[in-house]
Amino acid sequence: MFKCFNNSILKEETKQAQFLALAVVYFLSVLMFEDFSIVASTIANADSRHLTMHLLEGFISVYKSLLDCSIGVPLLKQLIDSVFLTPTLWVRADATVQMRLYDFLADDLFCVSTNNSLLSPASSIVRRTHTVLTLMHTLKQFYWVVRPTTAPNSAQMAMEPMDRLTVVHIRGCILQIVNRLMFNTVPADVSEKEVSRDEEFQCMLNFVNTVQEDDNLYDVLTQLSNQLANHPAIMVPAFDRKKALCVIFKMISSGNELIRIPTLKMLSYFLCRSTQKRKNEAINQKNLFHLLTEKLLLNCRSLSLATYNALFEMLVEQICPEILFVKHEDPPVDSTRFENHQLLKVIAQLLCQSEECAELIRVKSVFLRDVIRLCEVSRDNRRFVLFSPFAFDNHSCFSTSKGLGYFCYFMGNCLVLRCVRAPGKETLHCVKHELLPRKWHHVALSFVYSRWAKSEIHCFVDGYLVEAFDANWLVSTNDHFDRCFVGCGSQPNVNEAFSGQMAAVYLFSQAISPPLVTALLYLGVSYQSQFKHEAESNLPDTYRKNCHDQLCLFQQQTPKGGQLHSSAASYFVQVPHAVMKNGVKLVKTHSVHCSLHSIGGIQVLLPLFSQIDAKQHEPVDNDICANLLSVVTILLSCSTTAQQQFLHVQGFSIVASTIANADSRHLTMNLLEGFISVYKSLLDCSIGVPLLKQLIDSVFLTPTLWVRADATVQMRLYDFLADDLFCVSTNNSLLSPASSIVRRTHTVLTLMHTLKQFYWVVRPTTAPNSAQMAMEPMDRLTVVHIRGCILQIVNRLMFNTVPADVSEKEVSRDEEFQCMLNFVNTVQEDDNLYDVLTQLSNQLANHPAIMVPAFDRKKALCVIFKMISSGNELIRIPTLKMLSYFLCRSTQKRKNEAINQKNLFHLLTEKLLLNCRSLSLATYNALFEMLVEQICPEILFVKHEDPPVDSTRFENHQLLKVIAQLLCQSEECAELIRVKSVFLRDVTRLCEVSRDNRRFVLIHFALALYRTPDFTWSPCACSIDRVAFLRQPNSSPFSVSPIPRFFHCQPNSSPLSLSPIPRFFHCQPNSSPLSLSPIPRLSLSAQFLLHRFFSFRFTLVYNWEHVADFQHRDEAIAFVLGGAEQYDYYYSRDQGDRHYFRCLQNLCPNRKMVRFWFGNYCAMEANEHEHGQ
Repeated sequence: MFKCFNNSILKEETKQAQFLALAVVYFLSVLMFEDFSIVASTIANADSRHLTMHLLEGFISVYKSLLDCSIGVPLLKQLIDSVFLTPTLWVRADATVQMRLYDFLADDLFCVSTNNSLLSPASSIVRRTHTVLTLMHTLKQFYWVVRPTTAPNSAQMAMEPMDRLTVVHIRGCILQIVNRLMFNTVPADVSEKEVSRDEEFQCMLNFVNTVQEDDNLYDVLTQLSNQLANHPAIMVPAFDRKKALCVIFKMISSGNELIRIPTLKMLSYFLCRSTQKRKNEAINQKNLFHLLTEKLLLNCRSLSLATYNALFEMLVEQICPEILFVKHEDPPVDSTRFENHQLLKVIAQLLCQSEECAELIRVKSVFLRDVIRLCEVSRDNRRFVLFSPFAFDNHSCFSTSKGLGYFCYFMGNCLVLRCVRAPGKETLHCVKHELLPRKWHHVALSFVYSRWAKSEIHCFVDGYLVEAFDANWLVSTNDHFDRCFVGCGSQPNVNEAFSGQMAAVYLFSQAISPPLVTALLYLGVSYQSQFKHEAESNLPDTYRKNCHDQLCLFQQQTPKGGQLHSSAASYFVQVPHAVMKNGVKLVKTHSVHCSLHSIGGIQVLLPLFSQIDAKQHEPVDNDICANLLSVVTILLSCSTTAQQQFLHVQGFSIVASTIANADSRHLTMNLLEGFISVYKSLLDCSIGVPLLKQLIDSVFLTPTLWVRADATVQMRLYDFLADDLFCVSTNNSLLSPASSIVRRTHTVLTLMHTLKQFYWVVRPTTAPNSAQMAMEPMDRLTVVHIRGCILQIVNRLMFNTVPADVSEKEVSRDEEFQCMLNFVNTVQEDDNLYDVLTQLSNQLANHPAIMVPAFDRKKALCVIFKMISSGNELIRIPTLKMLSYFLCRSTQKRKNEAINQKNLFHLLTEKLLLNCRSLSLATYNALFEMLVEQICPEILFVKHEDPPVDSTRFENHQLLKVIAQLLCQSEECAELIRVKSVFLRDVTRLCEVSRDNRRFVLIHFALALYRTPDFTWSPCACSIDRVAFLRQPNSSPFSVSPIPRFFHCQPNSSPLSLSPIPRFFHCQPNSSPLSLSPIPRLSLSAQFLLHRFFSFRFTLVYNWEHVADFQHRDEAIAFVLGGAEQYDYYYSRDQGDRHYFRCLQNLCPNRKMVRFWFGNYCAMEANEHEHGQ
């Protein structure tokens, strides 16, 4: 069977081999055939395609089946050793198969119960040491995160490298199994201390010692650190016996901080869990703490905050398992002790020997605060500090020969006062103020004596009293204070000396007051010598020139009797024995501004901008221009002379011109941020306004400079212009000085030119030549965002730059408005016009007092009617809204002169139908808003909201005829029918209450009927017809539908036969809008007249010659509708006819024609009675 198994795996197809392998494994599980090593060896020599998930699951099923067998333990041991713990068998399999294997080993084969013992029989089957060695060997040879420089030969058997996450997952499973084998395989009746783990620990140490790649060490070091923390009774003795400190100090010298810090934590756990005897034998006697300083600085130049946190945890033996890259939490003061106080000296040496950097200054400050905080309560901690001479740097001291006195020094960025009252009695106080590096600080200490209360020490920094604290620790001694050190300590150690520049040091015999401190501050850094007039000093000239070589003490003389003695002693006394130590030099500094001024001024830097594209050995640095600009920024912000020089030579214009001609790669975000920082620094300068004007005009408002930059840079530029440079306050005035610097008209012209030439949404058919300078087109959203910023700036420049003491109407915006009109008139692409038209519409709405007169003066109606004829509805509607705002905010005189006298409403119909075939609902909404002068700023594509009936009036009633003509001339479609219905309802609704609205309807539609030919369909007649409502016979009382017509001819009747008129309804004057009352039936003559003047769609033939003349049609309509308005509906039919006659006489000036018509009606009435109709 094994021979068949071997041949099938080597020769047959994959599926058959898998099936046969599963069958053989099944028979093995049943027959208990003890030969798993042959199976594993055969599969290891076969093709890797057979190492499938089915095969692994088969072996797992064999394992589970053998668990239930009484004699399955030997087979289980063979299965685990030959199959599961044979890495060369599975390393060629797929990554998912390998992950499944090690998940099974960690979760099932070596799982842990609640009492931390292995559940499976593997705890008594596997050989712990051998298994750990096998797993660590597997970890090293096959599952490396970073491939070793010399990969093991056996690793060549592996397939393609797996992804990093898979490898990390498998390594985690292997280390988890190793940890369980080491600490969870001890029987319950055996003590853990009796079982040695030295071999396993030695195996892990060998792994750490031989692996060179840092990425392959992180998890193993973390595992060792956790084992020391969780199992100190086992690991600490093994740590000592196996001389692990050699490996520890080797790893501490690594250049990778993520290797050093876990190693330091291992050392911290070892020290924390060791006895004092073991500490002395392993660490103190060998002086390994001194070696720690050397190893830590071997491959790193400065002490980092994370490394300091690890050292501080070792110092106080309060260890956090995680690596802290921020300041550690403050330990409790009352219970924290310097357990390994030798580390105080180690940390101090590290701080002294590290290279200066911002992080080191912070570490010094943190260390100083930690030490002072822990020394405030604990006397032992203070004693440990005293025995650490390298803990602090003594920069100034006044003491006795016995070392008693006062000391002042800087630790990091803090000032510390130290008082030694007696041997072993010392007080420290840290001044709670941060001193910045590379900056001059004026520090003054004043001792304020009080006889009855506590004396105080006042500390002044830069002229301000930062702290005042009690001085109850005076030095009481009879010895003279004969030791004075300034800038260094008593020991000639370079690491202790003050590193920096120190100006004059003054000593006073009395407490100085805050005004005197301020006066000393204003004297400046360069002030030296005396406080009195130069004529009062008699220092010989021979000494003056050598003052920098020795120390001169100034002694102030007190006048006697209010007069100065001419024989007073010299104010300066030479002290030969008080000389400057070696390494101290007199420094005469000159500012960069003085140096630049000596060679020609700041303008000597300008030629450097033309060299940014010069060929270099290295690749061109794209940030070199930004770096040059940062230098210029610093010089301009610190020197008024540099500002005047830069303004005189037109510096920003030269810089902008040079960058515009350079490679576009230099137009980076850093360069833009540099210009922005220049702007912000010049805001605080008293004479920076001319430079600001030059900067804004030459740099920020020069589109050809920035159009070649990246899209993100351009967005940042215009965001800055809109949000910072031209920001608006709550009172609608520009906050920044740009309101008084920029030229409004010129800036608006520049911005609109930029909008047209560079930031188009759709490329123009004839793109401007200057636009060829631009890089690849930006995406649409970016362009729309930039256009929005530009238009926002234009709007603010037009309306938010007026001073508070000037009226807005006094400032003309005609030029800016003309510029925007020219933009609209010359741009041909609709997509490039939407936002500008919306902007103009909003300006007319929000600033009518300014824009309406400008609209009239600049003849903007010509542009309006041009845009109304556009074929794009999204162009027509904003243009109609602009016209609406103009009509709404204009006086009646301006309306007549601009619109009515030129009959432009008639032109509106022609322009609207020039490029569209039908009136849409959105266009109707815009026209209706213009009609009632109630304008919505948004475009409405659904029916508008109904305006209030009582306050809405047809302000521009000429539009009634315009809308009617548009409805007549539009092509029939579903939307047109809806628009007709909406128009009818709007007109009817607004005519119910307002008599003026009804009069406007009669005026325009009567005129339209008069001009309509006889016996033809009139749209105006149809519209008037639809003013009435007819209730359907079977409808509810509230369902109202417009009548299509009053009368029509029966299809099969004679030309003279008329169908009876339907019953009319109308609203009562004081009733609700839907309450309808019947109109009494009219006589035949009245019916005939209504049918004659309101008929449509059919041609009627009448034989009555006396009614053939209908030249007074408008008077007839006035007769019918005017009479209906004043008619008392409870009159009889005859009374109603007479009432119509009286109304017709009142309305029609031609009384003869009225009598003529009325006589004919009477004749027709008599005829009606005779025939019984």
